[in-house]
Order: sequence, then C-alpha cells, then structure tokens
Amino acid sequence: MSPPAAARAAKGRDSAMGPQSGDRGLPRGGAGAKMRAMSATRRTWTRWAVLPLCFASGVAGLSYELVWHRLLAVVLGNASFATAAVLAAVMGGMGAGALVVGRYADRTDALRLYGVLELALGCTALAVPALATFADSWSLPLLTAIGPGWGSFALRFAIASAVVLVPAFFLGATLPALVRAVETRSPRQSVGQNIGQSVGVVYALNTAGAALGCAVTGYLALGAFGVRTTNLTAAIIDIAVGGLALGLAFIDGGEVPTDDTPGAETSAADAPKDLGPAPLPERTVLGLAFIAGFVVLGLEAVWTRFFLLVFGHDVHAFSAMLTSVLVGLAIGAATYRLVPGILRNAPRLVPALFVALGAVAMLSLSFTTHRYVAGGLDILGVDASLSITRSHERGIVLQAIFAALTVLPTAIIAGAIFPALVGRHPAAATSGKAYGSGERTGRVLFANTVGTISGPLITTLVLVPVVGIVAASLALACLAGAGAAWGSLTAGRGTRHGGKPTPPRRGLVPVIGAALIWALAFLSLPTDMMQRVLAQKIGPSHVSFELYEEGRSATVAVVRNQINDERQIFINGINEVTTRLVHDQSFELLGHLGLLLHPDPEDVAVICLGGGLAAGAVTRHDVERITIVDLEPAVELAARAFEELNHHALDDPRVTLIIDDGRAHLRTTEGRYDVVVLDSTHPRAVDSWILYTREFYQTAQRSLAEDGVLVQWLPLHGLSADEFRIIVGTFVETFPETTLWTNVGFEPYGQTAYSLLVATQGRASIDPHRIETRLQDPIVAGALAPWGLGSTAEVLECLHAGPETLSDWTRGLPINTDDLPLTQFVTGYTGGAAMTPDRLLEAFAPTPSLLVAPPWPELAETLAVRWEAQGLLLAGALGRAQSVCPECAKVPMFTAAMAEGADYYEELGRRYAGDDGRLLEVAAGLALHGRRAAAVELLEAAADAHGDPTVLIHLGLLRAAAGDLDGAADAYRDALSVDEGRALARTNLGRVYLELGQVDAGIFELERAVAADPKLAEAHAALGYARMQRSAGVGASGGGHTDAGPEGALHEALRLDPRQRSAYVSLGRLFLRQRRYDDAQEVLSRGLTYHPYDADLLFNLAVVEERRGNSAAARAHLERLLFVDPGDEEASLALASLGASG
Repeated sequence: MSPPAAARAAKGRDSAMGPQSGDRGLPRGGAGAKMRAMSATRRTWTRWAVLPLCFASGVAGLSYELVWHRLLAVVLGNASFATAAVLAAVMGGMGAGALVVGRYADRTDALRLYGVLELALGCTALAVPALATFADSWSLPLLTAIGPGWGSFALRFAIASAVVLVPAFFLGATLPALVRAVETRSPRQSVGQNIGQSVGVVYALNTAGAALGCAVTGYLALGAFGVRTTNLTAAIIDIAVGGLALGLAFIDGGEVPTDDTPGAETSAADAPKDLGPAPLPERTVLGLAFIAGFVVLGLEAVWTRFFLLVFGHDVHAFSAMLTSVLVGLAIGAATYRLVPGILRNAPRLVPALFVALGAVAMLSLSFTTHRYVAGGLDILGVDASLSITRSHERGIVLQAIFAALTVLPTAIIAGAIFPALVGRHPAAATSGKAYGSGERTGRVLFANTVGTISGPLITTLVLVPVVGIVAASLALACLAGAGAAWGSLTAGRGTRHGGKPTPPRRGLVPVIGAALIWALAFLSLPTDMMQRVLAQKIGPSHVSFELYEEGRSATVAVVRNQINDERQIFINGINEVTTRLVHDQSFELLGHLGLLLHPDPEDVAVICLGGGLAAGAVTRHDVERITIVDLEPAVELAARAFEELNHHALDDPRVTLIIDDGRAHLRTTEGRYDVVVLDSTHPRAVDSWILYTREFYQTAQRSLAEDGVLVQWLPLHGLSADEFRIIVGTFVETFPETTLWTNVGFEPYGQTAYSLLVATQGRASIDPHRIETRLQDPIVAGALAPWGLGSTAEVLECLHAGPETLSDWTRGLPINTDDLPLTQFVTGYTGGAAMTPDRLLEAFAPTPSLLVAPPWPELAETLAVRWEAQGLLLAGALGRAQSVCPECAKVPMFTAAMAEGADYYEELGRRYAGDDGRLLEVAAGLALHGRRAAAVELLEAAADAHGDPTVLIHLGLLRAAAGDLDGAADAYRDALSVDEGRALARTNLGRVYLELGQVDAGIFELERAVAADPKLAEAHAALGYARMQRSAGVGASGGGHTDAGPEGALHEALRLDPRQRSAYVSLGRLFLRQRRYDDAQEVLSRGLTYHPYDADLLFNLAVVEERRGNSAAARAHLERLLFVDPGDEEASLALASLGASG
C-alpha cells in the first residue's frame, strides 16, 4: 500500500472508531460542538499569546550572538579566523538544533517543547562566561605548544564550539518549535497546509525582536553594562519566556491537531481556499536555502568591509548594519505573510526572489557607493536639516541612513525567501516518510545555517583576498542568479495545484533575469569602486595611491599627498602611519625608548607592524631577536613601502614576522621578552580595543622578563579627556611604576601630540647615564638625531609625569576591562571635552626625582629649561617656547613645518572649490595660519551657494575673530533660520550680543541654547557670564547678597565640563565682586590646574591674593604670567603697582 493510501486507510479507521485525534474525548452533538468551539477559541488565544514570546526570544537571541563574539574574542584573539571560528560555532550549533529538534516538534506539544528549550537556552547561556574563562586557562598550554597557524585555528574553533555549542543548539531549536506551536493553533487553515504563512509570522516577529536586541545591545547595553551583565539579562529574558510558554501550554491543555486532521469538524464549504504553493523537490529547497544563507552572510561580510572603509573605528557602524539586516529580514517575512495568496503561491516566486536578491544587492551597493563617492557620508543630503548639536549623535543618524540604504532592500528580499522555501518543502520525502511542519522548518533552517557558516568564511578568507571586495559581491550576486536558474528549471518540471502543468517557457524568465545580473553588476560597480570610496574619504583631488590591497582582515592602502609629498598608510580607512613630522618623531621614540631604558635588552616583541617605523627603530639596537606580530598579512606590503623610514626592518635577519593576534601571541609565547613595544592602533578600533584593557595588561605583564620594559603608544585624537585618563588609569593599575612620555609639536595642520605609557616590572628606572651610554652608539644616535632626539636631554624632555602624578590624575575613574571596554563605546565619558595637547598640562609634572640617578649639573639645568618649553608647546605657545629654549632642536623644525601650512591650505582650497565639507577644513587651516580674510571669503561663497548651517556657524566664528560682530551675528541668524535647533549657533549668537553690549538679547539667546541642549557646557558658561553682566555691582554693593543666577549657571558648566576655562574665570570674577576671596582663590586655583599657562586665570588669581593681603603670592602669579606672555601690559602695570605699594 502506498503511503498516501495507508494514510487514508488509517484516517478511515480513526473515523470509524470515534473522534479525530484533535477531538479525543469530546462528546458528539451540541455539547461536543460547543466544547470544540471552546477548544478552538482557546487555541486561538494561545496563538496570540505566543507571538510576544516569539519577539522576546529574538531580542535575547541576537544579544547572545553579539555577547559571545566579544567574550570569545579575548580568548581566541581578534584575528579574522578567530572571528570566523566564533561565527561558525554559533551558526553550526543553531543549525544542528533546528535539524534535530525539528523532527521531535511534530510528535509532541510544540508549545511545551518550546518552553523547555527556552529554559534550557537561558540556563546554558548563563554558563557561557564561566566556560569562556575556563577555556581561556585550559587551552593556554595547548595553544602554546601548537603555536600560530592552521593548527591553532583548528584548536580555537574547537574551543569556541565547546563554549557555545550547547546554548547555540537550543537557540536554533526554538524556531521549528515556535513554527509548529503557532501553526497548530491557527484557526485559518488545517494543520500542515501552507506552512509558509506560519513561518512568515514567526520569522518576522522573531527577527524584529532580534533587530531590537541588536540595537539595544550594540548601542546601549554593551557600553553601559558590559558583556557579562548583558549576557545575564538575555538569559533572564529566555528563562522568563520559557516559564511563560510552559504556563500557556498548561492552560491550553496541549491537545493540538496533527498534520492529517482538521482542527475541528469542517464542512467542505468551510475548507480553506488557500492550499499553499506547489512543493519543490526537497533537494532543490535545501540547496536554495543553502545558497540564500551563503549569499546573505557573504554579503554581510562585504558590507562590513565597506563600512570599515567609510566609518573606520566606529564600533556602532556594525550595529547599524546588523540592525538594518534584521529589520529587513523581519519586513520581508511579514510581507510574505501578508501578500495575497495568488502571489505568495506563484510557482515562479522563489526564482524571482533569488533574481531580486542578486540584483537588489548590487543596485543598493552601487547606489550608496556612487552617492558616497559623489558627496560623502550624507548620501541623501539631509545633514543640513538635522537639528542635532552633538557630532556623534549626528553621525549616528547619518550612519543609520547609510546602513538602511545599503542593506535594507537586500535584507527585505532575503526575509521573504526563508518562509517561501519552507512553504515549498514537500510534506513527504521520496521514500514516503512524512514531514511535519516542525521538521520541514528545521531541515530548511539547517541547510540555510550551513550556508550562513560557509558564506562569510569563504568570502572573508578566500574571495576578498583573491578577487577583492567588489568582485566578491559580484560573485555572490551571480550565485543568487544561479539559485534563481536552478529553482526556475526545477519548478518548470512541476505542476500547479489541481494537476495543471507549469508552462516550461516561463521557466526561462528567471534564468534570463539571472543572466542579466552580471551585466547589471558590471555596469553599476567598477571593480575599483572601494578604492574610489577610500579616495573620497581621504580626498580624491590631492592624493594618489601607491598601494591598495584588500586582505582577509583589512583593506590596506598607501597614498601620497600630491601637494606636499606626504605619504600615509590607511588600514580600514584609518590613517595609521604618515610621514608627518611629529608623528614620525613619536614613532622613533616609541621604538627606541624601551631599549634606552632597559639594562641589557636581548629579546624584543613589537605588537602591530603598521609602517614598521617602531620596528625599524628597534633594529638600530644591538639585540638578538625581534618578533613582530600583526593581524593582517597585507600590512607587510605597506611596511615595505616605507622601507626608507623603517631601515628595511623586515629584511633584518633578527626579525621574525608572525601573522596572528598580538594578544593571543603574548598569552601563548613560551619565552619572556625584555622589551615589549605596543604599536597598537586606536582604542576604538574594532581590532585593537582588546589591547587597552586590564586583562591585556596583565597578560603583557606576564610576558615580560624580570627586568622587562613595556612601552605603549597612546594617541590623543578620537578620545575625550576622560577616556584618555581611563586608559592611563587602567595601565597604572597593572603597572604602578608607570611613567607618561609625550612628544608635542606643530605640523602644517597645527598642533598635535602623541603619548607613550612606559612600564617596568620594578621601580620606574629612568637612568640618564644609561641613556647617555646607549646614545654613544653611532647607529642609535644617527637614527634619533634627525628627529631632534639625539641627546639624553632631548629624550628626557619628553618625560611628562611619574607614578604619583598619574595615580592622582586618574583617581575615581573606572577601569577599562574586557567585560566593559568603555573607550570603545559611546558612554557618559565620551561626551566631555576632547583630548587635546593642552589637556595634558593637568598631569604635566616632570622632575629630576623621577630619575634613578641624579643628572649631572649641565643636564639638570638644561632639563629645567626644556621642560618649561615643553609646557609652553602643550599650551600652544610655539613662539614663546622657541624664545625660552633656543637650543631645543625640535622647535625650529615645528616652526618650519608651520610656515608651510598657509600655502598648503591655499592649494587645498583651489583643489576642492565647491566641496563644502572640505572647505571647512581649508578655512580652519587658513585662519590658523593668519589668512583669515581668505578663509572668510571661502565660507561666504559656500554659504551663498548652499546655506548649510554648519558652514554658516564657522563663518560666524571667523567673522567674530576678525572683529566683524555684526557680520557674525548675521551668519548665526542665517544658520538658525535654516535649523533653529542648533544650540551652538544660538550660543555663539548670544556671545556676539554680549560683545555688542546687548545683554538682554544675549541672555535670551543663551537661555534658548541651554533649553535646546542642556548638556552644552559652553552655553551654560556664557549664560552665567551674561547674567553677571546684567547684575553688575549687585554683589559688591549688597554686602552679603549673592546673585544665584550667574553662579548656578557657571557651576552647571563646570559640572558638565570640569575643564571649562571661561567658567573658572567668570566664577572667580563673580566671587571677587562679592568679596568671597577664599572661594575665588579656590576656584581660580582649580582652573589653573587645568590651564596652568592661562593669562586670565593667573591675573585674577593675583588680584585675589592681593585683596587677601598676600603680596608675595600675587607677585609670583604676575611674574608667571609675564614669563608666559612678556608683552602683557596689564600684568606689567599690576606688578609695578605691587612693587610700589610694597
């Protein structure tokens, strides 16, 4: 007997014996009908109650994926193959769970099963952090024994699998159980019919929850609560979902229809009209599911590389992209469920979707790349209409728009493919075995998951390195086209419902469409498109490419500035190495300093190669072994392009280059290094954040020999002052004997600085005699002298602060950890003042006491002068520094570099005429170099052409600086007429009114600015000053009366930004007016700790001390002021007056 005949016979026997399986125990007649109606109502109610659980499950599920990736990154390293191992382990577990549990879901109460799975998922997920920690310690001896290479990759994959496989299994198993639970409670159709609709509902809701989970986890939870707390929260959500599902199953009773019986006795007239689509062969369905997963996740790898080029270090770029993917999948699944049955059941729908998948992916990528190349990040031209003051918030909005336009259309198509394939999976195998809805869903999900594992692995490790990013996307689009052809040809041999044959001619339509994808791709996306994207980011009219290489982990480029012949290395769109003066001085210091300080260095490790400048500096010393570790093989090509600067370091026989994660290398190395040089990139970088945490520093400490020295590169740019201090404090916690070194100077682009953190295993050992001895080596001295670092004094002038100062400076701030790397995310510490060279003055305390041996008299004398000049350079006083220290070799270099700046910006302005974004940079550069009139002319032309509020704000600043207050007010008013929410424009307008003597108008505008952006510290400071102006004399004439208005605003400014200079000056003057001299002395002294060279603070502090009767202190402050600025006539008169009165 055939399986269908056997099924019909069994059904007949059941009918003869009594009630159907869905109605067991229900009496016949009116009472039975009523009870069956109640049962149907209960099932419908349960179905609706399950749907919110489906959404919540998605929220937790995506949180796990993000959290587990970060957990295992610190265990396995941050190399591309380690990331691939985590992804493969998670997706593999999910696929296995879907396949195995899908079968069982059809033979039990699926809702009860779903509850059990969610409970199991939550409980096992709770153990993942502990398992990761255990795996970290357990795997260390094995990884050490195996060493870097593919054997290490295999072991890391095994570790990742062991940690996440079980919870990933339960995570994947929940979807088939959910589909079955919803389908068996559907009142619209008999169980087993048109399963695609049920899948569409479940998949849409679950994916929508995943999108929310991605956004919340990526933008908020990881940066606010950390990895472990986020994992705990997701586990609690799953446990709660599991408990609620079990409760619903208990209420529902668990009596659900089976696949071959109606949910209630249904007449022919009431039978469902929508019988679902005609099935495709199982092999075709599973093959297409594999292709869909391969293409979509492969495209995600392509999008990630594209976003890295555009957004660089921004950790939120990946969250924006992934959220867009998930939102698109949810929309696609919901759309499939909602479209009319005639379209949903069309025989050619699946081939058409695959054609659309490839075509839309290429068109979307083509649109965003072309728009970016044409006009930058604001691809829709909406930036001018965004009423957002803060740059990072504006960036998030533009980023979200960029991600949506790149990713969302393709993801919508992909979201419809999955339920369409499940709906076309045959209800029985060719062997006659019947498939229930849970098993059908599980089989399709398993095949899809295998594709999602293979796609990013092959794209990242094979396609991109071999053919490039654009060609990889073309290949993926063509694979989608091949899927369309396969599905079309297979469907062309099938039949429609009712036995009508499908016309074969129609099978050619998707095939032709698939063939057209190639032509579409070639026309829309030239293979060098990503290079054009990078050129647009850097500046297409003034740079040329010497090298462009798309590796497996990074895109590496070497470019030359056509104006000043400067060369730069860009890694993933970020300028990592350059031939700029201060930058290269700092790299030389990075490579040499540890070897100058160590008593007898032999083994040296350099983590991160970059341009090889630090590694090349190490080769100038007499050491035995130099190990260089970098993530990306393509970086070697870039380093060879800088061989004239890195002394051909890679050809040195003592050098060994290892392609691996630097942190993983230090964990697993058997030896101990005398010197470790951490040439790591930015703390925000997706591949370097793990090199700035407490756990990494502890690993680095264990890799040091007993007398070892560790030197870490620490940039200022891209960090707030608090984030910089957090990194310093984290370093100091592990290495109490830390010293901070700084190289500060000037280039054609203005002031810049880089810092180095130096740690020793014992007491900080800075021995000037040892440094002097090392510099007697002509190779070492010859390498340092051209950079103004060739003598002991020139090296030691970069000493910035010692352990006690750094401990005090960072006290009270949190520590950067693997669990909560604050400096990688936008947190409460991000929005403060940017880290600029003058902020380093807060911790500037170089003294001879930091040296282990006293300097000889001549050295002590010259160091005092050099450290004074260094402080002036930090304060931006280049001219004064040169007059104070004429023997300082670096200062004339800085003066010469600055002299080139005006002509550079003039030429840059000519090359970018009409480009508003770059004209802002040009105008700022011209103003910096004294060509303010030319800068104003540039911005006036741009403002007349476009009326961009940002341009108008900068125009107002330039006019105000030139003394054109009326013109400045006009510019600010024009900006506000375009966007009245710009708090910065309103703040500046209020300041102009104050300078014009229109105090009430100024207060009105400043109060509106504070209302528009309550966190804008400078608006509060200006408002406090304005209220002081209006209430002038009240405090002085009213005895003890205090004007709380200005004081409150000024205190709020300092609460928001403790470094707000103008607030300290105004508050000190307010207290002076009110004769609160102790308060004035305290607030002005506090301001001076942040701004020790500020003339206003020094002068007002002198006045306070004079009023208090402390003439000696007043005189000292005035003398200090005149040292900083000998031309200050008011200070000279005040000092003369003090002398006369004394």
